[in-house]
Amino acid sequence: MANGVVYVGDTADGSEYALDASTGALLWSYQTAGNGGVVSSPAVANGVVYISGSGGYAYALDATTGGELWSYTNGFAGTSSSPALANGVVYFGWGDGYIHALSAKTGAELWSYATLNNVGSSPAVADGVVYIGSDDGNVYAFGLQ
Repeated sequence: MANGVVYVGDTADGSEYALDASTGALLWSYQTAGNGGVVSSPAVANGVVYISGSGGYAYALDATTGGELWSYTNGFAGTSSSPALANGVVYFGWGDGYIHALSAKTGAELWSYATLNNVGSSPAVADGVVYIGSDDGNVYAFGLQ
């Protein structure tokens, strides 16, 4: 929830919804691409909602209108990892075994890191470091850019 709005994804229909926190009224919805739905919690900052979904897609949506600002696909697999945002970079873990760092402004991939298995863990940011776990049994740490 941010600024009186609840943002929630639907695994059944693949949509992200914005609801008025006081009334429950639908403010907007956005239909994602790919097969399946939005299974993670969004990150909301600076008037932008960042989401990920099946099919290897990530999106930045205008928090007020639901309009797409950018989309990115890794071309492989979706994620159950919620995004994390720090210093203008949005971090995702994906089923392709990679940790992806995207520009929060443009969605361009800044870097990716291969682990040995699915990355279903959501990233956490603390003290200038991004931490994220992989199904390979390791926790990875990266300095913020």
